[in-house]
Amino acid sequence: MLYYVTKELAGMLTDQELSDLNILKQTVPFGIVTFSSGEDQKITCISPQMLSILKARDVKDDQAPLDIASGSIYLLFSPEGRRRLALYLEHLSRHGGTISNELEILCLDGTTAHCFAWISKDPDTSGFRLVCIDITDWNRSKKEQENKLFIRALSAVYDDIFEFDYSARTIKCIYSRWSPMLRWGRNVAMDMQEASDRWILRKVPAEERETLRSFFAAGAARTSDRIDYHVLSSDSTVWEYTGVFVQTAPSVSLFCCRKAVEKM
Repeated sequence: MLYYVTKELAGMLTDQELSDLNILKQTVPFGIVTFSSGEDQKITCISPQMLSILKARDVKDDQAPLDIASGSIYLLFSPEGRRRLALYLEHLSRHGGTISNELEILCLDGTTAHCFAWISKDPDTSGFRLVCIDITDWNRSKKEQENKLFIRALSAVYDDIFEFDYSARTIKCIYSRWSPMLRWGRNVAMDMQEASDRWILRKVPAEERETLRSFFAAGAARTSDRIDYHVLSSDSTVWEYTGVFVQTAPSVSLFCCRKAVEKM
């Protein structure tokens, strides 16, 4: 499929431009797109490496890459990305220079590529040039490392940490200081209601369970991220607990709880 796309584009490029693109493809993993400065910002050239970033090889529809190659640059971005790109192009039209920033690009297989991009006026035309490198794997690795350090810091303060994923409607325990059962099932996602009943509410006095259940269900609509409740131990000791939600993604929050003061 990529062959047909590059063949389609060949008629747009001079021999020297084709040679330059081949050299770039073989030496550095930069994707290059040039596009017009008209109202539609139509793509005039797209490099093979850019098609690779867009995962053109991973889609069954042979027409999709051709549609991208002959469409608007805005097809590569989400609504928020389009808004940012429009601001960049307006700045470049007035002041010139180069703008560099991280951008999320929509791939042909429905996923998103996290890229570092440079946008400038194209010196060979009256349009613009976008040069980008895919840093998706690096960005994912960086976030995973940051999350590990974040969890380590939270675990120094809290006894149990649960991840609530409100889009998947799941809960998983990612840390427990005392409970062998929770440590055994660590990082295993379970249905939100079943997990909250089994892992958290089971030891909460009956008269407090509905309040805590409503607190969990409220998600982003919570009026407070903190709640105080009680837990019954196996020897009938009543412990006061404090729990807080810490949001880590648009639909994901960590519920962190710890034992406070023993009550007689």
